[in-house]
Amino acid sequence: MQKKPVNEREFNLLISAAKQNKSLQKSTREKLITAYTLLYYTACRADEIRLFSASDIQTLAQKGELTLAKERTKTKRARIIRVSDRGREAISNLQVKEPFESAKGGVIGAAAFKRLLNTHIHAVLGEHYSSHSFRAGAATRLCSQGLIKAAQIHLGHRSAATTLIYQRLSEAEFKQALERAY
Repeated sequence: MQKKPVNEREFNLLISAAKQNKSLQKSTREKLITAYTLLYYTACRADEIRLFSASDIQTLAQKGELTLAKERTKTKRARIIRVSDRGREAISNLQVKEPFESAKGGVIGAAAFKRLLNTHIHAVLGEHYSSHSFRAGAATRLCSQGLIKAAQIHLGHRSAATTLIYQRLSEAEFKQALERAY
């Protein structure tokens, strides 16, 4: 099943649902809001942002970029994470001490973190979305503007072909393409 991309509408729904869900502990709500904001604006993988410290988040908010060491990436290549001015503003509004600390101390485990995110995402948006849908959303937004190279750099791919795998068409875009073709 191909995952749907998280775009601004879905992002806002997730943030709103996390803020309003009083059955969640305050720290869990804060983790979700922080994670969604970072996933949306950085196009990082969930496991990459899980390792972000408060200092990393502060650097992103102040400078608009952060260098991830090769040990912190899936590809084992260092990469620069960049965010827009709007992203810097949203990230600077986050209330974080140590963002993804577990209840026992230390960083939350990868499986537990993805389970937390995906359980909430599925409850709010449905089974066709996951934490990885944020990357598809970033690729789709940039590629739909013809900015394939920018999408490639933003997602940290060696090849533009890999980036294009993430690109999704909205229903409206698909219908417009059919109308133009036929």
